Amino acid sequence: MRETRVHKMPAGGKIKVKTHIVEMDGDEMTRIIWKMVKEKLLFPHLDIPVDYYDLHIKNRDATDDQITTSAAMAIMKYGIGVKCATITPNEDRVREYHLKKQWKSPNGTIRAMLDGTVFRKPIFVKNIRPSVSTWKKPITIGRHAYGDVYSNTEMRIPGPGKAEIVFTPDEGGPQVRQTIKEFSSPGIVQGIHNTDESIRSFAKSCFTFAIDHDDGNAPLPGESDHFICTLPVLSYIDFFVTDTFLRKKRFRLMAVWSGVQGIDDDFL
Repeated sequence: MRETRVHKMPAGGKIKVKTHIVEMDGDEMTRIIWKMVKEKLLFPHLDIPVDYYDLHIKNRDATDDQITTSAAMAIMKYGIGVKCATITPNEDRVREYHLKKQWKSPNGTIRAMLDGTVFRKPIFVKNIRPSVSTWKKPITIGRHAYGDVYSNTEMRIPGPGKAEIVFTPDEGGPQVRQTIKEFSSPGIVQGIHNTDESIRSFAKSCFTFAIDHDDGNAPLPGESDHFICTLPVLSYIDFFVTDTFLRKKRFRLMAVWSGVQGIDDDFL
């Protein structure tokens, strides 16, 4: 279900919001809590046009998940959206809600369409002290949320045999093929991907976020950016991502420091 909702208010009583906000309702308790937030904290003070999309698991099932795609397209149109937590169904949930199939994660679908990066930054509360008392500023984690396991392909291997990865060039030429595993017994294979364009976009968004959130008190302007990866594990991917970050000279000239370290390193 998709609706356009304009929540009116007495003249002069509320702040007029010009930009549409894409509202994506969710599942279970999040629907109740979000409804309370809107009614008690938002709509009494804001005159806000809302594009509403109901991402309840039953509605995603009824629309063959088209509602999720439509919500993502609306975010691309308006540039801002608020999403509640949603169920990514497993086999138990499929039976519980009598679903047609085990639908993919709405977060994964939306992030893939937006080529998104997920930033997680804590909110400091005076009466809740951090576990490490010497941490005075928030640590922000940026996660590349395109490709990889979000759009992977999986296959069950029934018995002995050879699993390969094959690339067929559109412009012609020989196929490129590599052996993944010579199976001697049943198992599984999984294929993941990413693109140069998305990795560059990820690097840009990380440095842009650091610049936009500069509090002026760091040793260098901008928050320190650390890209953390297991360097020996995915050598081709990690090399390109590392190289992409270090080549962002325009941001480095703005004195945003970047470091690339293995995930096991003592980087703090």
